[in-house]
Amino acid sequence: MGFHYGTNPGDPDRTIPQTGCCLYNPDVAVDAVSGQAYIGFFSLEKQGGHGLFVNAIGPDGPQGGRKLAPGSVSRGNSLPPGNRTSITGRIGTPGVFVAYGQGYPTFKTLAVWRVDSAKPQLMINADRAEHVNVAAAPEGRLWLIWEQRGTISSPRTNKAATKVGPVTKLHPPGGGTIFRLNGEGSAGPLDVIANVQAGGQALWHQQVLPRLQLTSSTRKTGTGRTITFRVLDAGDPVAGATVKAGGSTLRTAANGTATLRQVKSAPVKATASRPGYASASANVR
Repeated sequence: MGFHYGTNPGDPDRTIPQTGCCLYNPDVAVDAVSGQAYIGFFSLEKQGGHGLFVNAIGPDGPQGGRKLAPGSVSRGNSLPPGNRTSITGRIGTPGVFVAYGQGYPTFKTLAVWRVDSAKPQLMINADRAEHVNVAAAPEGRLWLIWEQRGTISSPRTNKAATKVGPVTKLHPPGGGTIFRLNGEGSAGPLDVIANVQAGGQALWHQQVLPRLQLTSSTRKTGTGRTITFRVLDAGDPVAGATVKAGGSTLRTAANGTATLRQVKSAPVKATASRPGYASASANVR
């Protein structure tokens, strides 16, 4: 497996050490703060070990040895990722992350692993997940993408990349077979690209907005009550969101909250919205 560090064609190509056959599905990512680069790849080597690996790289070649992605080998067996290895840095924030499936003979869980940590940051139940991918988003967030039985799932994480928000489900037209998935989320929304076969093979695109979360709590005040709404993005507060409830239009503060006061308690249907997001709703009884 070869790589070229930098853009000067006069510099020599480098290789990842291997013992026999074979290394597959490589991709590269760079830490946005330190500048450290990594190659992620899948190995079927008998001597070097199989599973999903990362290796730090620099101008002089590989730096240190390869590092096994935790849980990418199950009972001595492993599955290839089905795409290029899904590895990415974050935008303006430290860390390089790999998203991958765990389990054999089918993936049972989806893991998101920061390559300088001992265990995954995130674990998601995703039975028979395929084509797992990850894309960087603003504020250090990550978009995750995977397929289960023809349905594509796309949630976005919080700023710390330790929680995921609500999942958007996508269904390519014609119920065709999905061969590859990829995505680009640096502007905020996620552009999903799928290689789909349905009456012919083609590339299919869909844009996904991050989904707001809307929660509420109530406190009685005489015959009425105070309802405090909270608008979140994967657990992080969202300032400046509009909450429409009980005939009133409210705006969330820096902590993501907005307050509605009822003289007499009555059921309320609330909707939260903000440009660049899919809206959320909640019923308060």
